[in-house]
Amino acid sequence: MITIWMHLPFFYSSFSLSFPLLAMLSIGWEAYISTIKSPTKSIGLFLIFFLSLTCYAKVDPPNYNFSLDAFQLFRPGNTVEEIKKKYPRFEVIDQKADSYTLKVYVAHLRYRFPVFIQIFRDKSVDFIARLPNYFLHDLFHQSLINRYGKQDSYRKREESALYIWNGAKDGVKKIYNGTCTITCFPVWYAEESLAPPVEFNGYQSLLKKFDEAVAVKENIPFVLPTKTASPSTTATDKK
Repeated sequence: MITIWMHLPFFYSSFSLSFPLLAMLSIGWEAYISTIKSPTKSIGLFLIFFLSLTCYAKVDPPNYNFSLDAFQLFRPGNTVEEIKKKYPRFEVIDQKADSYTLKVYVAHLRYRFPVFIQIFRDKSVDFIARLPNYFLHDLFHQSLINRYGKQDSYRKREESALYIWNGAKDGVKKIYNGTCTITCFPVWYAEESLAPPVEFNGYQSLLKKFDEAVAVKENIPFVLPTKTASPSTTATDKK
C-alpha cells in the first residue's frame, strides 16, 4: 500500500485504505502484488477503478427541479408591472398603440432561456417560452400532466410532437412542443387566453405570429396543427 501511494502522490487520502483493498478483491492477490511493483500499472489500475466509480454516480437531469411556477407571472391576465419588476432587464418588441411584445430571460441553474409575452393595455394576453434543449421531455411533459391532467389532443410529425390542453377549467389554452434527436427534449411551451380582449383588434397569438419565423429559424417541423388526434401517449411514451 505504501508503494502505490509513493507512485501516486496526487490521489485523495480518503482512498488510501479502500482503494488497495477493492483493487485486490477485483483482480486477485497475485495480480495486485504484480501491479503495485510497477508505477505505470499502478496508475492505470487507479484510473480504471476511479472511472468505474464515476460511471455509477447519480446524475440528475438539468430540469429535475424546474417548476411551472416560473411561468406564473406571464400567464394571461397578469399585469406587466409585476413582470417588469421581477425582470427589469426586459426588451420591448413590436411596439404599437395599445400592445407590444415583451422579451425576458428566465434563469435556471447556469442557463437562461427567452420568454415572449404579448401585452395589451398593460396585461398579458399570451406568452411563448423557448425551452432549453438540455431539459428532458419526459420530465417536462409529466409536470404538465401533474398540474393540468392528460392533454386533450396530441399530434406527431416525424420526431416532433404537439400536446394541447384546451383550458376549459381556467380559460387558458396550453400548447407544448417536444422533439427527439439522440434524446427527447422540449422545444417550446405557450399559453393563450381563450377570451382575448375584444378591443384588441386584429389579435393574433404569439404562436401564430412566430409560426413561420420560428419554424425556419429554430428548425421546428411545425407549430400549429390543422387537425388534432385524440390523446394516445403518456409522459413516458415515445413521440
